[in-house]
Amino acid sequence: MESLGYISIGVLGFTGLCLVLGIILGIIRGAKRSVLRFVIVLACVVAAFLLRNTFVETVKGIEIQGKTITMLIEEALASGAEQESIKNLVTALVNIIISLGCYFVIFFGLQLVTWMIIFPLFKLIFFGSDRKLKDSGIRVRQHRFIGMIIGLIQGALVAFVVLAPLNGLLVKTYDLSKVEVNGQQAVKIPENVGLDKYVESPYCKIYSAAGNWYFEMLSTGSYQNSANEQKAISLSAAVDVVVTGSKFAAEVTLITEKMSEVSSNGEITVEIANQVRDSLKEMDTLVENLSDSATELIDGLIKDLAQVVSGSDVQDIAEYLPEDFSFSDVDFGSIGDAIVVIAEVNTEESKTINSENAKVIVDAFINNEVIVNVIGDNFNGGLVNVSETEEAEIRNAINTSEITAEQKAKLLSVLLGE
Repeated sequence: MESLGYISIGVLGFTGLCLVLGIILGIIRGAKRSVLRFVIVLACVVAAFLLRNTFVETVKGIEIQGKTITMLIEEALASGAEQESIKNLVTALVNIIISLGCYFVIFFGLQLVTWMIIFPLFKLIFFGSDRKLKDSGIRVRQHRFIGMIIGLIQGALVAFVVLAPLNGLLVKTYDLSKVEVNGQQAVKIPENVGLDKYVESPYCKIYSAAGNWYFEMLSTGSYQNSANEQKAISLSAAVDVVVTGSKFAAEVTLITEKMSEVSSNGEITVEIANQVRDSLKEMDTLVENLSDSATELIDGLIKDLAQVVSGSDVQDIAEYLPEDFSFSDVDFGSIGDAIVVIAEVNTEESKTINSENAKVIVDAFINNEVIVNVIGDNFNGGLVNVSETEEAEIRNAINTSEITAEQKAKLLSVLLGE
């Protein structure tokens, strides 16, 4: 059993305990009292779900070494986040984590109170006459088999409402444990805990398939973005963004290392270009695997972070972002294809771009409006020979913000010889 790890043993043990106790208590109680207890347990679940956010601010007011949790959060964000919307986002995630803790405390607290007070009181109110009949020697049918079935269902309900959200937290913790910062794991999990074994187990997959919707409901909140709009944020989406971001950073680091190998004359070799393209295509795969909520979160963060550099030495990135910008629309692979084509052309003696090669490069522009906007506003040359008059006309047209990205790309294609 130890080879399963503590988490697997705990999950299996709690599930088994809930089911066995449910069956035993259902047989003892019979049908009527089992139905009553089931209704009370269901009410506890609903109450815990609805009240979980009520005590968040109270919990944040708890002092730790002379400082409240709210003060600690504000201090941590004061040096790390300049944008108000970023602070709102982090605060919302902290609130979600606290509300999950409140959910468990409220549910188990209500279970204890109802077991000791409410359930005995309701039994007396609703089934007091059955006790009198029994005391009079009249046999009252308990329907114990039905009670057993109801008890089993109740046990499954308790296991589900406790372990489904806990399972979600464990899976997301496992995802975070794979994130590396400066070559070190961001979240270190002791091996004997057996988190990796649990995540790969069939019971984890069962709880994930059956309970992810419930975990998402419990772990979703909202925050105010830079446009003063209330946006939904889930713990799952935030973790997905962190995990994808770390993998993204690894690919960017790889690209940077490869580009540092570029020769002194600035020409990139075909070998390096292919390696860069591989990394860019891997970035496409990472984006494709993101959930819709995670993609929406990244889109919002990019726009918010773009505002941070506004007015600094870096030109305002926000002006280059299309109004309907989506991170998933960026085609990194086509950029890689364009880099490879340029590298291949540079290896040729003539260094001329034919129509087919030009199309690959232009497609990279057409598929990436942000790149076109940046190139258009900072255009400083062409790749083929055109007359000075034609070049001046194209430069002016490209630098005109009123034309569309596709029109800019078509004008660029003239310079590229397509």
